[in-house]
Amino acid sequence: ATPVRAGVAITSDANTAIISVPFRGIFHYTWNGSNNFTTQVIDSSNTTIPLCQMAISQDNKRIVVGDNSGAVWFSNWNGSSFNQLTQTLDTGAAGIIYLFGPAISPTGNYIVYGDGYLNVWISYWNGSNYMYPSKVGTMTGGTASRGIALSYDGLVLYAGTTAGNVYYSVWNGN
Repeated sequence: ATPVRAGVAITSDANTAIISVPFRGIFHYTWNGSNNFTTQVIDSSNTTIPLCQMAISQDNKRIVVGDNSGAVWFSNWNGSSFNQLTQTLDTGAAGIIYLFGPAISPTGNYIVYGDGYLNVWISYWNGSNYMYPSKVGTMTGGTASRGIALSYDGLVLYAGTTAGNVYYSVWNGN
């Protein structure tokens, strides 16, 4: 059976949280200055998709969320709320299954994610969507990728495997 995972992303100022609930949707919580949060349902139409791990850009303007089929979805902030989720370009055709991550760069210009075969992928923003992914590399040890993160400045990528190995890659500007 495919594991079902929920996801949570919190902004650096801790005033916004995005939570994915598998088969229920994506929820946006904003601190209102007291003990309560206000809620926006970003997308409840994707109730048949097991949305899971997610990330939010440091400028709080874009979220990305992965699903168990290998697809990556994104939503942009329009000034008052997040838009409906949009699937990125063709991640499934790259053979990506059982996605882990994604992680997003500070401004949302690129996303990285791992797959069930120890590969790490990157997709760049083209102005309206993320482009077809390119493989960053393949890790060794373990049976699958587990966990992806970018450093605060987006220049160092960390990825882990089921065997507990941790890999890193330093961005060279290309």
